[in-house]
Amino acid sequence: YDKNTDKLVPADDSTTTIRFNNRDPRLDFTIGHTGSVINGQTLNSESLPLSNQSTGYGCVKFITDEVIANSPSYSTDNILIRYAEVLLTYAEAKTEANQIDQSVLDAINDVRSRAYGTTIENIDHYPEVTITDQDSLRKIIRKERRVELAFEGLRWFDLKRWKIAAGQGGTMNGPVLGAYLSDGTYKNAGTRALDNPDRDYLRPIPQAQIDLMGKDILVQNPGY
Repeated sequence: YDKNTDKLVPADDSTTTIRFNNRDPRLDFTIGHTGSVINGQTLNSESLPLSNQSTGYGCVKFITDEVIANSPSYSTDNILIRYAEVLLTYAEAKTEANQIDQSVLDAINDVRSRAYGTTIENIDHYPEVTITDQDSLRKIIRKERRVELAFEGLRWFDLKRWKIAAGQGGTMNGPVLGAYLSDGTYKNAGTRALDNPDRDYLRPIPQAQIDLMGKDILVQNPGY
């Protein structure tokens, strides 16, 4: 990890297992991949149960040995809002308003340090954020939300708010590469198609509602 650029430095070896070494610890807390150990079972993207998944990965974020042992009579609590989301929303709002101060960095680092199993003061044990440039910090916050809040039902709304999902180069438009396989290829997880930004950030208004209000009053969204 390069603290100056806030980016991971790729390893020279690109085998299926080493690519998961020295990563943000939230990867292993969130994704089941080749080498993951769940309830005593070592997983592999090329064998069951991961091979049944379109990407060769699985979500393990809400799974514990206790949940597995007592399934289906035991489940985790439903999360309404997490403190981490509050902190990252605060950091995003202050950054977009270009009111970047120490409280913004503290909010991000509070989330990061927890993920690394330490406290915000212990900067030698997690990748502390010190950048105050607005564009750079915006990218860091967006990545942090993606990693910290994965599988919590917020990503799609983030992508729409940021307007980065549709069109050329959009995060939800194009081929989806899954797990890296032992033959040097990636599992093909299909293709997404959000190719019209004017249309795809909105949903169609139900025709029944338009008929009720009147088409001159309630106009259908573009492209539908």
